[in-house]
Amino acid sequence: MKLLTLSKLESFIRPYIVSLPPHFVISQYSRARIKLIKKLNEDEIPEEIFHPPIEYHRKLWGLTFRSPIMNAAGMFKNCEWYEHSYRQGAGAYLGGTSTINWRIGNNGQGILQPFVPYPKSNCASNFLGLPNDGDFINSNRLEKIIKYENFPVGWSLSASSDLHAFDWLKLFTSSLKMYEKAGVDFIEINESCPNISQNKEYNSLEYRLKFIKENFLDQITRNLPVIVKFSNDTQKEQIPFLMDLLFKLGYDGVNFGNTSTNYLEIRKKIHHAERKLFDYFTKTFGGGVSGKVLKAKSLEICSSAVEYLNHGKPSQEFHVIRTGGIESLDDIKESEKAGISLNQCFTGYWENFSKYGHNVYRQFFRS
Repeated sequence: MKLLTLSKLESFIRPYIVSLPPHFVISQYSRARIKLIKKLNEDEIPEEIFHPPIEYHRKLWGLTFRSPIMNAAGMFKNCEWYEHSYRQGAGAYLGGTSTINWRIGNNGQGILQPFVPYPKSNCASNFLGLPNDGDFINSNRLEKIIKYENFPVGWSLSASSDLHAFDWLKLFTSSLKMYEKAGVDFIEINESCPNISQNKEYNSLEYRLKFIKENFLDQITRNLPVIVKFSNDTQKEQIPFLMDLLFKLGYDGVNFGNTSTNYLEIRKKIHHAERKLFDYFTKTFGGGVSGKVLKAKSLEICSSAVEYLNHGKPSQEFHVIRTGGIESLDDIKESEKAGISLNQCFTGYWENFSKYGHNVYRQFFRS
């Protein structure tokens, strides 16, 4: 069965399935999701190429993005669907998030890579744990891609908690160098993943980012923007510290996004028919929540970052990127109004794909 057919079928039956016992629903969805991901590379490449209207082109860091909307990290962890993304009309392509070592992902209660959607709430929970094939394999795949003009290719990287007993920062910078050699146009350092154990203290963040600056940024001899991604749960009071740190160390942008673990606040936005499932997942696995419930917070925190940027711009070109709850052209317009440069979508992409198939980005510019 084709991927689009499966997606449409799943979208139709989803509201009925999620009313079944929570453990059963999560186990079935988690297995199905893994099978669906494997089908990505088997899916037929769309014949038609959609080019977004030229008025939506954006030039950032000397790179031309075909539009201010693209996929978020986590969708194409192993270099899948580059050709599909171009033909569908994405503004750019982002691979990863990956780690230097191969990871199978999290396993909880006998369920590999726990995941579940909340269709009435237009959101989802996951406790995936960065499953990926590793940076050596993925950077080699990326190097073989024939790149299109005005379609920047980026890669998202994270440290692996498996390697924290080793000199993992040196390993991380070696991964950055792999992708630089593979010809990426921009890099996103993922400091936002809630599903692996990392040291999130800000004093250690400063040490990490300084190490990366001295051992990678300062050695780059070509135009290669490096962005740092923080959680949607970042507090507005933390923005000045984070922005000043990135300015000082010479980073090129910030992405406030990824999933949220603010369960008490999110639960208020979950449809009453799905709260039992939501409570079971968050109490059993934890994990991050994505989708429409993050829309207001992602706009708020990114708007605050732009406001701070405008009051004291650094010497380098610097941009704010928004991830979380992006579903339509209205969301993009809200971002543009706030001065946000780019948008990344994940849950909203798959929701739209189940309705419009490969016209997913074309639909963004119709809405």
